[in-house]
Amino acid sequence: MTNADPFIDEQYRNLALEVLRYGTQTKSRAGDTLSVFAPTRRIHFRGTRRDNEAPILTTKPLNISAIGKELAWFIAGRTNTADLQCKIWDEWAREDGECGPIYGAQWRGLGASNVDQLRDAINATRSRYGSRRAVVSAWQPSDLGAMALPPCHTLFQLAVDDTTDQLHLQMYQRSADIALGVPFNILSYWILQTLIARRLGRAVGNLTIVYGDAHIYKNHVDDLRGQLARVPYEQGVSIDTYAAQAPFDALIEDVRDRDAFVALRYALSTLEPIDINRRAYKCVHPAVKYEVAI
Repeated sequence: MTNADPFIDEQYRNLALEVLRYGTQTKSRAGDTLSVFAPTRRIHFRGTRRDNEAPILTTKPLNISAIGKELAWFIAGRTNTADLQCKIWDEWAREDGECGPIYGAQWRGLGASNVDQLRDAINATRSRYGSRRAVVSAWQPSDLGAMALPPCHTLFQLAVDDTTDQLHLQMYQRSADIALGVPFNILSYWILQTLIARRLGRAVGNLTIVYGDAHIYKNHVDDLRGQLARVPYEQGVSIDTYAAQAPFDALIEDVRDRDAFVALRYALSTLEPIDINRRAYKCVHPAVKYEVAI
């Protein structure tokens, strides 16, 4: 892609339309879907855009508070919904709130691997010669049976470009719920990339997301078509994550730092997007109430 990459809304729309047009009818554990395996469309959000510009979908409101809380929960290696302070995992958690060795446990070495992958990947990018091994995987076969839900966004890789002084991130999502999960995950990984880049003293580079099974649940189709017909805000929306940097850095050093986790959760759950005129951004479109597939 070139410097003229389309805004995130257009990229998302193109991905969704590919699934709507070419998806095969598939029966899944959670309901009937239209599915495309390895769609040609991907997300590629260039790091050369305006400072702090974030890939926020603007054709529906996003629950940025929930995105921030979940990301802090992952970074801190937490797996119980009592620490999450929102309800997005309630449908899968056990009665005691435990979700098993999911993302956070795998990222921070609290699952079967006992390896702090997130810290190791960040440190790997500091190698004098760069590294192709800065990979974090949430897919641990020996832990899958104990997880409330196997990881949908399976792994990500970091890469440093010394020419541009940027940190790039690519994520592979094995299972992509186009209506609900994809917009949420895009912004979450951009925030994570931003925090890692600043820890390394780098600029935020390209965010690339590629998909395995991209699907739209049949009961989402009509509402999604309506959403795709909406006019997006194409001036760009920015998010300042600086308040989250200190607690993020502290948690990378010590995953068990409870105070740092609480501070990071608060900072990420109170992020406020702003428009091109530096005013608070608010989506002008009504919410779309997609039913969660269990």
